[in-house]
This record gives sequence, C-alpha cells and structure tokens, in this order.
Amino acid sequence: MLRLGDKVLSERSARGLSITELSKKTGVGINEICDMEMQHATFIKQEIFHKLASVLDLKGYECFTYEKPGEILGTRIKKARVKMGYTQKKVAEMAHLSTPITLTRLEKGYCSKISEETFSKLKDILQLDREDFELFIQKGKNTTKKEKNNIINIELIQSLITQKRKELELSREILGKKADVSSRTIKRIEEKTQAHYNKQKLLQIMYALHFSEEEIIECFPSFREQQDLNDEIPKKLQKKI
Repeated sequence: MLRLGDKVLSERSARGLSITELSKKTGVGINEICDMEMQHATFIKQEIFHKLASVLDLKGYECFTYEKPGEILGTRIKKARVKMGYTQKKVAEMAHLSTPITLTRLEKGYCSKISEETFSKLKDILQLDREDFELFIQKGKNTTKKEKNNIINIELIQSLITQKRKELELSREILGKKADVSSRTIKRIEEKTQAHYNKQKLLQIMYALHFSEEEIIECFPSFREQQDLNDEIPKKLQKKI
C-alpha cells in the first residue's frame, strides 16, 4: 500500500489538480496538502481525511486517520512492555534511555512519533515488529520550523520558469537583467544543475516573469498571503518590476 502522501499526490495528479485547486475544492490548507505529499505528515485527522476523500479516491486509507495519534503509538508500546513483564524503569535502563520519562511520555500519548534511535533501542527488548511501527518512526533528523518555512517545490519552479520565459520570448540574458540576476543563474535553474537555490533570486525571476500570486504560493508552500511574498522581495526590485 502506498503511503498516504504518495496516494494523495497520485490521486491529485490523476485528476489534473494543482495543490491550490485541491485546497479550494476541499477547504484543506495548501501547506497541509504539501506536507502530506512531501511526507512531513504521515497521519491526518479524520476531518481532513474526509474532506480530501470527497474529491480524491482514498478508499482503504482510513487506517491513516487519527484523533490522537500519540495514543495509538503509546498503547502499542505499553502493551508490548506489559506482555514482557517489565516496568518502565527497567525498560529505560535496558534500553539506555536518558530517563524513564521518555517512555512515560510515549505511553501516555504525548508523542505521536518515535525517533529511529529510540525505536532501535526498544525493538529487541520489547520484541517490536517494525512493520507495526513504520508509520510512527521519525526518519532522519526532525524538520525545524525554519526548514519548513524554506520548503520549495523546485521541480515546479524550474518547469514554470522555462515555460514562461519561452512564452514571453525572453533570452536568459534579458530575463537576467529584468530580474537582477545573472543569466548563468537562470541557466542552472532551468537545466537543473544547481544543488541549492537562493529563494530570493528565485522570487526575483518569478516576479520578472509575472507569476501569479497563486502560482508563487504553490511553489512556496510556506507563503500564505500576498504580504508574505512582499516581505521576501526587496522594495527596490518590486518597483523595478
């Protein structure tokens, strides 16, 4: 079975809907949809699931919904511990956890995710089946608020920049002058040869190509309104464009 995010992306693409269009049809926020598709949210609230299911075919994915996901995780861990006849303190000592409070928080449902490291420590002691916990395991490092705010849909940006530049019959040199960036930067973006992208330069190019507000918000999921866009672009450039 596909992960929930993959399923939402697959069904949305099959219907030719953009994230913005799906958001308008369902009332689910653009950021929430983007998070699902990029795997930042594995489970979703039942209310949101039903809104998406009214437009997308999500039959069989009801198991990905929750009221309090932490309780699901906590119940499974507590059940395994009790079955083995261990106290929380004993498990914490055996797993070399920094404090029994870590286990207490998990079992009481205060945490909806468990780190890969903590799961590995508990797996053999409590004989946990990884498949039963796969959707609760936090892969890699946690995404910080700053990192979430910098999420960009770079593939969409790359294709739209190329498309709009050609529609306007602009050379990279002319577009570079309008956007106050080098033509080399534009070439790297279009040919996808650059590993990291400067968000401000991307916005300068998009403003120069007259991207609509909806298009920019879809490319930068952290933006919610026009003010967010204006704050990211220098006033000098806004006047120039």
